[in-house]
Amino acid sequence: MDITDDKVSTLVIEDKRQFRHLLYDLVAQSNGEAGLWVLGEDGKCLNLEKQLYVIRDPLNTDINSREILTKLQNQLIKTGNDFMQEIFDINQKIQNFYYSLENEYPYDIIHKQELSVQELVKMGGFNFYIENTGELIDLVSYIEVVQEFINPNLFVLVNLHAVTNVDERGILFKTLIEKKFSVLCLESSVDRIEFDKNLEVRYILDKDFCLI
Repeated sequence: MDITDDKVSTLVIEDKRQFRHLLYDLVAQSNGEAGLWVLGEDGKCLNLEKQLYVIRDPLNTDINSREILTKLQNQLIKTGNDFMQEIFDINQKIQNFYYSLENEYPYDIIHKQELSVQELVKMGGFNFYIENTGELIDLVSYIEVVQEFINPNLFVLVNLHAVTNVDERGILFKTLIEKKFSVLCLESSVDRIEFDKNLEVRYILDKDFCLI
């Protein structure tokens, strides 16, 4: 299959058992394990763990994974280093509060004298807010955040056709193409209706394991 960012590619795997096993393999490879899938670019094989992002449930747009939140924290820490006066003022107020606690406590205790930018950012508990409305704009926002922080070469959407109609997919695919996202829809079945060949290219892996 040739996958580009000017069309969304759809692969339909007709045999349910094969679909299940191939999906399992794909997810495993995206997590660094061995498998049958190969992703290539310019004649070179790419590392699927780094270059592939699988969205198994297009309706689940909870973006706050540990990997992404860690990258978010690192960006905020870099930004926070530009606010030295604010950091100093915050530390002064926190230290005054800590000293008040020490004075009220019946035993001798001590506390950390200064909190770093990293510690202050962690205290903020920052995460992404994407309102889950069930609309496809949530999925687009989700993909945008993943692209910003993980930057995969290819997004795989599993059974998107099962939860969308042809008009919704048309709007979604136009948006993804405009944003230059490379997308593969992995499907166990699709509607036998016409589709916009300017937006989508379809491949079928039939029950004889032939790609057509």
